[in-house]
Amino acid sequence: MVMLSFLKLYDDYVDEKRLISFTLYNVLRPYLKKITRMYPTSFKKIKELFEKQLLLEKSECQNIDEVAHNFGQILAEIFAYNNDPKLREIGFYTGVWIYLVDAIDDYIDDVKKKRYNCLKYHLQRCKENSALFEREISILKVSLDNYLARLNGLIKGYNNQLLDNIVQLGMYSKTEEVINKLKANFFKELKM
Repeated sequence: MVMLSFLKLYDDYVDEKRLISFTLYNVLRPYLKKITRMYPTSFKKIKELFEKQLLLEKSECQNIDEVAHNFGQILAEIFAYNNDPKLREIGFYTGVWIYLVDAIDDYIDDVKKKRYNCLKYHLQRCKENSALFEREISILKVSLDNYLARLNGLIKGYNNQLLDNIVQLGMYSKTEEVINKLKANFFKELKM
């Protein structure tokens, strides 16, 4: 996570010249040197995927799967620091879920502030068509449920009640919460 924070702070500083990002970037630098020595292959792969993520977002990628799956690959690398294939898969599905739920949660704000959101292309077509909006949301919900079902199956092998509760209660309820919030506010907040 230090790697991701470091790369994000660096990107924020380069893009927006934010002094706070530069300061925090420098605070993390000694920790990053230690981590890159310990996990050089993981760091290289995470850096490459992070740069690809930035490129996808800056190019306004309209392919939801491509951008969400790339983020999933980043978390897969973090989770599988010890090359455990099951942890890699858990990281992937967790990352895809996080990216999509965050996109849903931030959608209205991102549209208002003219920021990138992977859902923009798909949902902007729905502004005057509530049936199309419901269809798009339904497809998104099914996708999220499928990712969580796969994740749920993976963590069962760990026989851990805490993990079960996080996925079954926390992640499913968060999915419902952000989708319901978007459904309740989409037409109100994004008036034509």
